[in-house]
Amino acid sequence: MGKHEAQRLLGERLTLPSLPEVVTKLNGMINDPKVGVNQLGAVVAQDAAITAKVLRIANSSYYGLKEPVLSAEQAATVVGARSLRNIALQASVFARYEHLAAVPDFDLKSVWRHAILVAQLSQWLARSARRPVGLTAEEFYTCGLLHDIGKVVMLESLGPQYVDVIREAAHARQAIHLVEARVLGFSHVDVGTLVATRWHLPDAVVRSIEFHHGPQYEVLAHPEVAVVAVSDQVAYRFELASAPTALAKLAEFAEKSVGIDAPTFDRFVDYAREVEALIEV
Repeated sequence: MGKHEAQRLLGERLTLPSLPEVVTKLNGMINDPKVGVNQLGAVVAQDAAITAKVLRIANSSYYGLKEPVLSAEQAATVVGARSLRNIALQASVFARYEHLAAVPDFDLKSVWRHAILVAQLSQWLARSARRPVGLTAEEFYTCGLLHDIGKVVMLESLGPQYVDVIREAAHARQAIHLVEARVLGFSHVDVGTLVATRWHLPDAVVRSIEFHHGPQYEVLAHPEVAVVAVSDQVAYRFELASAPTALAKLAEFAEKSVGIDAPTFDRFVDYAREVEALIEV
């Protein structure tokens, strides 16, 4: 019911974003062997606002560059073509919804910080998995970055009604996607799936968004979903008082789903702590 209900409401109350133009252009160029990274940087440079955000991200402590980059062309050379696309996507999406930062009882910065953390954790986990995971590390960054995009789409489209859902979830101490489904008939997972489908993202990316909250059989059936699902749960849980018990269960699930052994999972959690401290929004 969820996806169909969200689709029905698409023409009534939900406004799905278009794929950012700069990302569309990069997608058309990135696999062309005749196109160099400087040309990709030049495409980003055509949008001054996006360029500023790309430079801020590229110069953040996460990348740890010895010298600051001062142009989109430099950023492309330093971080590489596919990472540049991810940075451009991040900058574009964040810019598209920056007007929502002033909405009370909705912490947009927290949503973005979580998205970046899950994106980076998904990359790490994909590189460390002992089983084939179906996507490149750069594609997993896209999965993590967009896994909760349905939340901001719903906020922009539904306004106070969605804020009431956020408040109810906080008051009841329930997962937001469960309260969304109960109150609205669909969740941010359903809406995010519609966005990814509209953007013609690979089926594996769409699945990672659609099933990152389960059901478990879908997570186990698709390793790309497992990577994002485990990363999402670690991002939420590693600082909680209940973390040791929750992480022990996640460690078992990670080994079962993507072949991560216990010592590797411990390093994964340590990496989450390190990265979380470096994220800038």
